[in-house]
Amino acid sequence: MMARPLLLLLLLGALLSSVSAKPKFRRHSNGTATTTSSAVRARQVTRERILGRTDKLVMANLFGREDCSIPQPSTGVCSCGLSDFDSALTCGGCNNPCEGGESCCDGSCVDLSGNHDNCGACGNPCEYEELCCNGQCIPQSETDCGVCGGSYGQCVTWDDDHCGDCITQCFSPYFCFSGYCDYFDKR
Repeated sequence: MMARPLLLLLLLGALLSSVSAKPKFRRHSNGTATTTSSAVRARQVTRERILGRTDKLVMANLFGREDCSIPQPSTGVCSCGLSDFDSALTCGGCNNPCEGGESCCDGSCVDLSGNHDNCGACGNPCEYEELCCNGQCIPQSETDCGVCGGSYGQCVTWDDDHCGDCITQCFSPYFCFSGYCDYFDKR
């Protein structure tokens, strides 16, 4: 298993030494070397592309993927091309971290303590009639409006502090109505 990274490093070293060696000029039939500025620029662009591809290949093979926490060796820049977009640091995209206490599930930041579709763990949905309270699926109660976490959940249909789930609050002028924060004009 150790031979693979060593082989890749040797290949990278050989490639870098061959690319950084003095360029060889191809002579045209009239005997002049291709030293025009456009030819020199084209060789430089080709070298940069080869180095960029080599960096990505080595990073992908050594670490399993390109990671935004590991910048490209030749540029020091994170391309985030093959990143794991289900990590808390790159949830759904490069440089998209989750808030404290949230986890990344299928590219979205969620609070596992009160998310109906990801209750306690990503991909762990509660049944339709259950609530996710403190990371556990528990049955709802239409009459026991209280703190999430007992043997029964709160009445999420009408409770302004727990409207529709454990973590949604309705603030004035909105009130909880059938599990949704809704506006009522009480004039």
